[in-house]
Amino acid sequence: MEEEHKNRAEKLKEEVKLMFAKSIEVLAKLELIDIVMKLGLSILFEKEILEALDSIHYHTIEEDLYATALCFRLLRLHGHEISQDIFRGFMDGNGSFSKSKCRDIKGLIELFEASHLALQGENILEEAKGFSNGILRGAYSTLDGELAEKVAHILELPSHCRLQWFQVK
Repeated sequence: MEEEHKNRAEKLKEEVKLMFAKSIEVLAKLELIDIVMKLGLSILFEKEILEALDSIHYHTIEEDLYATALCFRLLRLHGHEISQDIFRGFMDGNGSFSKSKCRDIKGLIELFEASHLALQGENILEEAKGFSNGILRGAYSTLDGELAEKVAHILELPSHCRLQWFQVK
C-alpha cells in the first residue's frame, strides 16, 4: 500500500511539472505558482517556480490589476527586484489610486497583499495599502460566501505573514 501511495505521489508531481511546462499565458503561470505555494508544496517545485518567474515579463499584464499585483507579489516574495512603479497605471493624475481602474475585488485583494511587501520609502505601495484596505473594508458587508471570508482573512493578516501550514486547507 505504501508503494502505491509513493507511485501516485510521483505521478502527481510529474503532472504538476507538466502543467508548469504547458502554461503559456502569464496569468496562468502566476496562478499555478500561487496555488502551489498556498498548498504548501512550493519546496517540491522550486526549480519550476523559479524558471516560470524568470520567464515572466510583467509589462504584458499592466492593464489588469489582479495580474499585476499577483505578479508583483510573487516576484517580490521570490527575491526579484521589481519596482513599485508597476502600479502607476492604476493611479490618477493626483498620485492616488483610481477607483475606476481598481474595481475588481480580486485585484484589490492582491493589491492589498502586494502592498505589504513594500520597502522603506515606497510611497506608491503605502498609498496602495490604504486605498485597498479602505475599499475592501467598505465592500466587505456587500460580499458573500468565499469572497467575504477571503477578504476578512486578508484584512486580519496578509497571507505571507501567516504560518504556511496553518493556511493549507
